Amino acid sequence: MIIKVIDCHVPTDKRGRFSHAQEQWKSLKTIDGFYGQIGGWDIYNSNRSIIIAFWRDHDSYKAFMENDHDLITTQNQQDKTYNSISVKLFDKLLDIQHQDIKQVLKNGNVLRMAECFVQPSREEHFVRMQKEVWNPKMAESTGMLGGIFAKGGSELYQYLVVTLWDELSSHHTYKTNDVPWLIEKSQVKKDTREIYGGLVLLEMKWKVDTSPFKGETNI
Repeated sequence: MIIKVIDCHVPTDKRGRFSHAQEQWKSLKTIDGFYGQIGGWDIYNSNRSIIIAFWRDHDSYKAFMENDHDLITTQNQQDKTYNSISVKLFDKLLDIQHQDIKQVLKNGNVLRMAECFVQPSREEHFVRMQKEVWNPKMAESTGMLGGIFAKGGSELYQYLVVTLWDELSSHHTYKTNDVPWLIEKSQVKKDTREIYGGLVLLEMKWKVDTSPFKGETNI
């Protein structure tokens, strides 16, 4: 599975236009290899939009970029609504909680994203701690619906952790009660040189999947 992370800075006066353009990506649901797309505004930065898309493999994503992407962007003119954009691709390594990602995308309301740049000499330890310490503890957390641990496709020693939550309060409880212990147990500060994060309240009208979402009939 391929995970695409799109990080945009949107001026305050263009947030409405950006959001409307993001709703126009519904045609993705008919494209072969597309699994789903979610996004919203970072709760700590109202001008930052994070969008994450899931694809079966590199071939299906490449076909989409060659045949469909430019047509959609030409129609919705979203490129005129942001100041900057960053696009990165990651390859899935592990599932968190072993749930079907399509079902998780339907039910999630909050997205937590952590992009980790790992020390080369600590890479093996970092991956093992994610598998043996972080993932099991997150799977036990109330309100954590599922997620993915992935490796960057273009930059060495770059990893991504994406989790979906039922609501902000669930993630807050996990962050308060579990994260301090996890940081110490996993020695993540020794493993990494930088971690960039985002906590996103998902926009329901931006969600796209290959089947209708619960409570929605117009996708």
